[in-house]
Amino acid sequence: MSPENPTTPSAAQAESVGNETVEDATAVNAAAVPADFTAVPSAEAGEEVRAVDVVDPALVRKAPKFRSFILAGVFGGLILGLLIGVPVFWNSGNSTYKTIMLMVDLALVATAVALLWAIRSDRRSTRATTATKQN
Repeated sequence: MSPENPTTPSAAQAESVGNETVEDATAVNAAAVPADFTAVPSAEAGEEVRAVDVVDPALVRKAPKFRSFILAGVFGGLILGLLIGVPVFWNSGNSTYKTIMLMVDLALVATAVALLWAIRSDRRSTRATTATKQN
C-alpha cells in the first residue's frame, strides 16, 4: 500500500498482483480496513435505512452554526436599539438619526457578543467530541 493512501496499492504491489483475480485485489484493500470497522447496513430496494442506525452518535460533532449566532446578534441588537432609542430620544432633535445610530451600535456589539458565544460553544463541542473519542 502506498503511504499517501492506504487503500491504493503501490506500483510494486500492482505489478506483483499481475493476473490475480479481483477477489485477491479486494483482499489487499481489505487489509487496510481497521478491525473494529462495522459495515453500513445496506438498503434493499424499498427498504429504508435510518440515520440513527448508520451514524455513531459518539462521533457526531455538535458544532454550532455561526450564521444563526450572527443573525441573532444583528436582529437582537437592532430590536434592543429600537426599544431603547425611541423612548430616550423621542423629544430630542434628530431623534430618528440618534435611534438608528443606537440600533447600529447595539447590533455591532450584540453581534460581537454572539460570535464570542459561538466560538465558546464550538470549542466546547470540540472538547466534548475529543473526550468521547478517548473513552
